[in-house]
Amino acid sequence: MIPIEILTELLTNLDFQDIFRVRKVMVLIRSYLSDDGSHTCIVLYVQTCKLLRQAANMPKPYWVNLLYQHAWQLPLKLERPLELYSAEEVEQVALQRISADRGWSSPVRQRTITRQGAVLHHLVEGGRWLLVVAETGSISYFDLEDPRMEERVLVPDQISVGRNVRISMDVDVDPEEPILTFNIGLDITEKSGWFPSFPGNHIIYSTPFLGPEDPPTATIQIIRVTLELDTDNRGIGLSATVLATFSRETGKVQSISLIGRAISYLMNCPDAFFSYVVVINWVNAFAHVQAKGKLSLSYKKRIICIRDHQVRAVCVNCCYL
Repeated sequence: MIPIEILTELLTNLDFQDIFRVRKVMVLIRSYLSDDGSHTCIVLYVQTCKLLRQAANMPKPYWVNLLYQHAWQLPLKLERPLELYSAEEVEQVALQRISADRGWSSPVRQRTITRQGAVLHHLVEGGRWLLVVAETGSISYFDLEDPRMEERVLVPDQISVGRNVRISMDVDVDPEEPILTFNIGLDITEKSGWFPSFPGNHIIYSTPFLGPEDPPTATIQIIRVTLELDTDNRGIGLSATVLATFSRETGKVQSISLIGRAISYLMNCPDAFFSYVVVINWVNAFAHVQAKGKLSLSYKKRIICIRDHQVRAVCVNCCYL
């Protein structure tokens, strides 16, 4: 009988679809044969089927090579180091990539997720974890590889239902971490009624009459999220830690962007018909508010004024006093 190592080497020359055909045929033949030892030829045939089926469980390098052939980008980005994946897990990831590629041209399935009160969503790089932000400031996630797709809470409710809140979010995956790790930048604005204007390089606030017991608030949060592993080093969920929370000047943020230690946001100034971008080192800003108080706005920032689609002024290391 041919050694299994030789059979495996022969099968490596087959396309992955042929590998699955070999598996299917061997299982089908065995289902029609009896291994009771009554006929020598049947026994040998059954043993051959077992051997071929075992050989068709291709080694990890075969699936790694297939994975690289269908990689969406290089270097290859996975939830955890490749050496922590078994051959079966690499096979599963490779087939998911192939299925996704083919699904773009001919969608074969669709799943619907319903989440009441959701205002934002983000599909984390890799396509497995779906983040959903609710109007209460909570963040939940769904595992799209789980057939049940159950909602799990990452960050609990922060705001009562019904408050006039605007939320913006961005996600920054940490490329230096071997295990999937990313930061979430969350901007939460309540009752945005202050519109800063720019006479020269200074900022003046104009505000409607609001009582001191109900001041407008605008908060930026940086949340660290890490993949949780089980005892077999398989990803089973996400966990979150709040790294920083600090206030900003109030006003309606159009969008935010987070990368590394920098977070920026775009705001419009209705009175002067221009927009401006504020860039902050959130690590330094958080250290500042810890020293000066959580409502302090005097941490350093860069302000870029944009009018008529052109940069009109850049204020470096400006401070709100």
